[in-house]
Amino acid sequence: MLQAMLLAGIVAAPLGSAALFLPARRHARRAGTWSALRRFVLAVIGTVVLAVAVAVILSLLGASQQNLAAGVAGVVFASLIWMPVTRRWSARAHMCWASSVFLRRCAPAFADPWIGFVQSPQDYRDWTQARYYRRLYYSYKYFFAVSQPSRNEHDGAIFAGTMGLIRRVALDELGGWDEWCITEDAELSLRLLRAGWSGLHVDQSWGHGIMPLTFEALKGQRYRWCFGGIQLLRMHWRSMMPGRQGRENHLTSGQRWAYLAGAAQWYGDLLSLLFLIFLLAGAANLATGGGQLFRKLTVFLVSAVPVMVLLGLIRAIALLRRGTGASWRDAIGAFFIWQSTSLVVARASVLGLLAKKAAFLRTPKTSEQTRWWEALRANWAESTLALFGFIGIGAALTKTNQLSGPLLAGLLLFPTLGMAAAPVNSWAARRAALPAWLRDRRTTEYRRDRRAFAAGVATGGAVAVLGVAIAALALLFTGHPAVQTPNLVGPARGSSAPATPSRSPSASPSATPTTSTTSPSASATTSPTPSSSSSATPSVTRSVSATPTATGSSAAP
Repeated sequence: MLQAMLLAGIVAAPLGSAALFLPARRHARRAGTWSALRRFVLAVIGTVVLAVAVAVILSLLGASQQNLAAGVAGVVFASLIWMPVTRRWSARAHMCWASSVFLRRCAPAFADPWIGFVQSPQDYRDWTQARYYRRLYYSYKYFFAVSQPSRNEHDGAIFAGTMGLIRRVALDELGGWDEWCITEDAELSLRLLRAGWSGLHVDQSWGHGIMPLTFEALKGQRYRWCFGGIQLLRMHWRSMMPGRQGRENHLTSGQRWAYLAGAAQWYGDLLSLLFLIFLLAGAANLATGGGQLFRKLTVFLVSAVPVMVLLGLIRAIALLRRGTGASWRDAIGAFFIWQSTSLVVARASVLGLLAKKAAFLRTPKTSEQTRWWEALRANWAESTLALFGFIGIGAALTKTNQLSGPLLAGLLLFPTLGMAAAPVNSWAARRAALPAWLRDRRTTEYRRDRRAFAAGVATGGAVAVLGVAIAALALLFTGHPAVQTPNLVGPARGSSAPATPSRSPSASPSATPTTSTTSPSASATTSPTPSSSSSATPSVTRSVSATPTATGSSAAP
């Protein structure tokens, strides 16, 4: 039954993801009962269609009626239970669309006495001249085009600092900024919501800043964001746990989920790094003739992992494209910009949980070097992991006669390309054409701040590479015990008789009970014993091996 439910999930996930590629009709988003009812009815219809498709596919695969019902019920239950969480109520961000000036647009929102902060998107300029900057721009835009409006639906918007306003009374009431957190703006928004204030995301851009102009600068910025997010999780995790609203904590369930998921999602990069280490160790184990790492995994589990990885990739790219308006090529490039910073984010997620205090890592904007080996040297940890990944793919492909070989190579391809994208993006940023004033800014800021950032990244990279090396060597030099097959005795000449006393039935009633005697036998023997009953059929008694066997005899008066 569990296998049927897992198979139903594997079937339903791609079908549900296919809806992302259907053309969307733009409806005017209105509040009211009819709008909510229409969305609910469409969600129920979609659930029914998905359940029918899953039932048809399971029946074609030969599933039993009981397993088919269990699989369909699991899909329907999962779909219905998530409806309250994923409902799309009208965004409160559309309440002030009358003006095009920042203060004239955002200040009227404070007419609501419980609005504590208003946040508009952070936008950027000078990104159209180079391919790398286009993809970097879309990777930034995703948060304010998809994530922030979604959080705003449940009054869980985050205050991002730039292009935002805070009510002075609310700030003073909470004691101002908390300097212990490296992302003090996001931490303040959580405290405001917990105190009973509301936040508002206004979905229109008024200010356009400058993105980090080198890939190394981007890694420094991602490090700071991740570290601050983990600091927020470590300090306020009790406030994010499910529970009732109280005097000290006014957060609703939607607000708690928004901040808990937003902080915990940083650990996705750490899990991806651990998964890469696991795959590299498996490739080393497979290449040396072991292969023990995958033999205990069921076919369903082995098939579920690549399906989930592939669906995660497709969904992220599809949402990025639909949410930001990027082309398919730019959406894929923006996604790999995310993946190429996974190593520094993994380091920050660990240090943010353990370190009590962190220095503010100022963002260095660019490097003045354009040679490709400078990009490799600046991202040597990611380059080393990518090299290990390509070696692991080659090692896995040496076992094409086994299912685990091509499967392992396919699973290694995605994280390996993510690591390899780091030096590629670094080189692309160094070669990108910039206006003269931006080139000057790039050179001066890189010279001022590059050393501190490079030392931190090198430490985290060394730890990650050392972990991969230890795991691979442990599997390479760990001996595997020889497997001995059992010594089975075939029933060619005889079969073992039970070692317990037994009664030998007679074809006719016997006057005396059957007795048994135990005698050791050195070899298998067959001896006919005539029965004294009226039946003329002889009784055959067998004994096997040197163990005591029971020989039955019968006597008649």
